[in-house]
Amino acid sequence: MLTRFWEVENHLPKKAVDAVVGMTTAHAPDGTLGPVRAIVTECAQAVLGGGATHAIFSNRWMAGGTNLARTMRDGTIALGVSPDRVIIPDNPEDPKVRSTFREAEFALGVCRANGWKSVIVVANHIHMRRVLAAWRVVLARSDYQVTLYWKSVGWNSYGKGISSQSRLNHPLIFLAYELFVACPASIIFGWWKFGK
Repeated sequence: MLTRFWEVENHLPKKAVDAVVGMTTAHAPDGTLGPVRAIVTECAQAVLGGGATHAIFSNRWMAGGTNLARTMRDGTIALGVSPDRVIIPDNPEDPKVRSTFREAEFALGVCRANGWKSVIVVANHIHMRRVLAAWRVVLARSDYQVTLYWKSVGWNSYGKGISSQSRLNHPLIFLAYELFVACPASIIFGWWKFGK
């Protein structure tokens, strides 16, 4: 399939990491997990299975009267992860945590505060290149370093396009958006904001 060229091969740790970081997609319009279910499930399994000690979520995207960080935290707890193992911003509506770069910056700040040195980032194929670009920019501009691993949960969690809410749910449509809009915009913003 044409979309295969966009996929990034997983880079998995050989031992447990300090944190698993779920990043960059939206929940359903009614505030339920929707498209992030696969990411939440992967993060929960990492913590419950001993592959990571904590899960971190920070995106403030709003839908259904709640935001993504809270939705992902609640979904992870519902799968059996102890609430003290799930970290979100003190103010999940903080407008500063809105971009992929800000998500990476928040997670790195949590790692610094706790002395953590390794993370595995979980995203889907559509967003993974942007996620990794954001992490690389943030790490390049930071005096605190972590070992970065990553895992994709596939193209989506519905099995039928990217979103069950969208009529334009073919992966190629979202790939074109990511390739020509989201990635360039994120990289330009990242170097402008963090490259000083």
